[in-house]
Amino acid sequence: MKLILENWNNFLNETESKAMGIDDLPPDTVIVVNERNNSETEIYYSSLSEMGSTDTKPYGRILIEAPFPAEDCDGAWNVAYSGADHGWGPMLYDIAIEWATQHANGLMSDRASVEEPAKKVWDYYLNKRRDDVKAHQVGDEDCDQDVAGDNWKESSLSKRYVKDPPTTMDALAKAEKLTTENGEPYTYKGSKFKKSMEDLYKKQMDNYAGRLDDIEDAYDDILFERCQKGYKTHPTRKTKKMFGRTYRNCVKAEGMDEEEITEADPKKGTGKKPKGSGRRLYTDENPKDTVSVKFRTVQDIKDTLSKESFKSKSHKRQSQIINLIHQRARAAYQNAKDPDTKARLKKAFDYAKERKEASKRKTQRMKKTKKEEIELSEKWSDKERKKRKSKCDNPKGFTMKQFCKNQRTKSKKGQRKN
Repeated sequence: MKLILENWNNFLNETESKAMGIDDLPPDTVIVVNERNNSETEIYYSSLSEMGSTDTKPYGRILIEAPFPAEDCDGAWNVAYSGADHGWGPMLYDIAIEWATQHANGLMSDRASVEEPAKKVWDYYLNKRRDDVKAHQVGDEDCDQDVAGDNWKESSLSKRYVKDPPTTMDALAKAEKLTTENGEPYTYKGSKFKKSMEDLYKKQMDNYAGRLDDIEDAYDDILFERCQKGYKTHPTRKTKKMFGRTYRNCVKAEGMDEEEITEADPKKGTGKKPKGSGRRLYTDENPKDTVSVKFRTVQDIKDTLSKESFKSKSHKRQSQIINLIHQRARAAYQNAKDPDTKARLKKAFDYAKERKEASKRKTQRMKKTKKEEIELSEKWSDKERKKRKSKCDNPKGFTMKQFCKNQRTKSKKGQRKN
């Protein structure tokens, strides 16, 4: 565990940060592993006095989800959301990879969007953690690799990562710092510290019984106090309910430490809303770019894709909207209980998947066409170049625009040289 922390710190030193470890955890802080269902697991920091709450110091949370269908991406789970105070993210990533190794076929990055700080973490796993974290290449037939870019096979975002044995979880269990959302000891496959965790649970339960009255009194006091340094009252939701009572709703003030690793809650909408995010889909910064979508039936999807507001968008934007519809239809179908509803949503999901694949094929065609036109423009004769250069005042078509752009660039270089 110490060696892992040293390696993380070497990486984080480049960003003037420090990787926090077990010894840095406050006495009242534990790490919660909340297995919500068969398709989602949440891992976050919490305190013994507020079990289940993620609004604690330090703040750190990562949500991972299963692929759908289950065999996609070689059966590896992917990150749906992650966020943490400075230095508190790496330990959560290690636990997430260990958990996904035990319950699935490893862990991958978010398949829709990855911010640069989070990409550096995946690059670090690929290049600096080869001794204890193994990377395996995943193909693109049943796994969306758009997030990895054109040279996707070289990207750290195109791989699944496994970590065995679970050294981080073992160290946390030994330190009595790994629990469920109810405060029970979290036990896992191959855990060497089951008895220790059972003792922890008994100790916690005895502790809770004696502290409940104190906690209630403390909350009564907190309600009418000012927010602590670095926090402020929420501008619109000034109170919140906890344990059946109403309290002041304190949130992090602007200018304080922001979440360092943000994998699915970028500064601008990207077409995917992670659970727990306050950001709306797509359009927060530019309401004119909004396209309302429906996905409950095949006809709903057809109507959405027939709207003028959709057709007027660029192909890149249309692809984002189609991906959104595909994700929503998939989630609705997966969570439906009624047989008739599930059958209806299955048809909608299949249709959305067809449109997504068609959009990907169009993207590939456009890339190929662009490349061919650029190559063609480079083969023009001097006579043809002179003829086309005379039309650069009003170029038409991609080939001409690209040619004229290159001419202007060459001209500027010549002026600077002279």
